[in-house]
Amino acid sequence: MDKSHKKKIKLIVSILLSFVILFLIYKRIDFAELGQVFLHIETGASVMFLILIVIQLIIASWRWNIITRDMGKVNLPFFISMEQVVGSYSANLIIPGKLGEIVRLPWMRKYATKTPVALMVLFEKLLDIAGVVFILFFSLFLLKLIDFQFPFNINSIFYITTGIVVLMLLVFIFKKSLAGKMKRWHDKKGKREDVTSLANRIVFMLSVIDRRSLVYFSITILLWFIQVLQFYFIFSMIGVEAPFFYIFSGSCLALLAGALPVSVAGLGTRDAVIIGFFSPYAPLEVLAGAGIISLMRIVIPALTGLPFFIRQTKNS
Repeated sequence: MDKSHKKKIKLIVSILLSFVILFLIYKRIDFAELGQVFLHIETGASVMFLILIVIQLIIASWRWNIITRDMGKVNLPFFISMEQVVGSYSANLIIPGKLGEIVRLPWMRKYATKTPVALMVLFEKLLDIAGVVFILFFSLFLLKLIDFQFPFNINSIFYITTGIVVLMLLVFIFKKSLAGKMKRWHDKKGKREDVTSLANRIVFMLSVIDRRSLVYFSITILLWFIQVLQFYFIFSMIGVEAPFFYIFSGSCLALLAGALPVSVAGLGTRDAVIIGFFSPYAPLEVLAGAGIISLMRIVIPALTGLPFFIRQTKNS
């Protein structure tokens, strides 16, 4: 079976799984009550939600612009970076696991990047996961610090998150040693003069990360803080009152569930986490409304990015 057939099968399976989860959720819903949720949406919170989406796109474009400049040694105009970032959101609607960033590989082909584009995209994705996990850990830690009474046992999630954060910290501490080992391995292969070799490019990438890691991580934390804050305003829109950091922790779990490569655009998996985690604070119909509104975080950038997607594809 060739790769194209495997991708089609994976897409079909992801779509089916999304619809199965949504069917199991929505078969229990009173649609008249769900309609009332949307009729009573709070306007001010809605405006803040939309503003935060715009800020999110600007920060994400800024980060990609810095990564391509530092690692790729390509000075892209900011608008081109924004075209690529926002355009890749359109691909998230059809690529499972929100991996729409892979469309940047052909878009960047015309630039002679010092670091392979695939590695820059992978690094950006790892930053995203690290950012969400860190905010999740920070939120759960603060809730435990104030002895918050969780409606269900959260210990396993907290311990797993703590372990990941500790691992991230160790990688940060020993990143210079890792880069040094890669360089020594590269030198033993006798490829010092081969500046196009993959090993040499990885060594260069690690050296950039070593120098600029705090910059990348700080921007990523800001980016995902903005996105988690969107959920706070989603719940404000529909009148759900829950502790601030409880919303943050539940939103991070929903984001991670939506990023799993088993559904399309996070449909189903993200909704299931929202309904399960926030069930003590609102009825099913209200939380289903939150799940639908949260989809707008993907749909709005995707529709906005469609002209950019077409333009970048034509120019690649």
